[in-house]
Amino acid sequence: MLLVREVWAHNLEREFNRLAMQLTEYPIVSIDVEFPGCLRPTPRFASELDRYCDMKYNIDSTKMLQLGLNLSDEMGKIGGTWEFNFSNFDEAKDACDTRSIEFLKGNGLNFERMRADGIDLYEFTAGFIRIFSRQRNLKWVSFHGLYDFGYLLKLATRRFLPNSLLGFAHMMGKVFGKVFDLKIMTKDCKQLLSGELGLEKLGELLEVGRTGLAHHAGSDSLLTANCFARIKNKFHIKDQLYSGCLYGINIRIIRPRPTLHVFVPPCFNDYNSTLKFCRLPVYPPPPHPVYHI
Repeated sequence: MLLVREVWAHNLEREFNRLAMQLTEYPIVSIDVEFPGCLRPTPRFASELDRYCDMKYNIDSTKMLQLGLNLSDEMGKIGGTWEFNFSNFDEAKDACDTRSIEFLKGNGLNFERMRADGIDLYEFTAGFIRIFSRQRNLKWVSFHGLYDFGYLLKLATRRFLPNSLLGFAHMMGKVFGKVFDLKIMTKDCKQLLSGELGLEKLGELLEVGRTGLAHHAGSDSLLTANCFARIKNKFHIKDQLYSGCLYGINIRIIRPRPTLHVFVPPCFNDYNSTLKFCRLPVYPPPPHPVYHI
């Protein structure tokens, strides 16, 4: 039976070493982030520009609670699943949506233990960068993962998110390279409700069982990895067609090439909004570019 390895401060270095050893054989990284909700909700049919501005404000203002990382290979074989629990969030002091916090508590997140035994985000960031910064051929997979990647980009760069969507896409390509979103991949599959579903329902339709509890980052990242493999095999989908597309934005994310300029079309028809810059007159960015967790 596949296990989700819970990582706390006391076993962080050991699990980092284990994860680094597995990366050479399992280059597909499926991710999930648990975070304390949205301070500024976005209407479903908001413009792409407004959606990014809201996301930037929400991510810049809040702290990551959990990160799930799953490693797998092209055949769908699992190399390991890790759930990193962070200690920096204090619900009495830090920005959060109280309804989201109560929802996560109801699904089993132990905030008291995370505060007492969790990992300091500064320490985690140093190890994360050490392990992943030299890996150039990874595939990063999410489900409805715009916020997941946003938090991970903030962590990996140690900065607030870029002010523009173009800046975000450029930085995403530079840091992560190939990214995939199962929500996008399911839109062309009528058997999968044309993408109008959540991760739990996707697992049911694909007959993929869950290990662990829903809305826990490790369990969700493992389910994401198994669904990614099942979709490719069952529907014979070439994932290259969906590389760089994240649900909620139109611009395609690619790794920059310093000597070759290639135009890559957006994932959808309308990309005019990606040429605009995200201005935040109500919520200006902090004066110093480096964020403090």
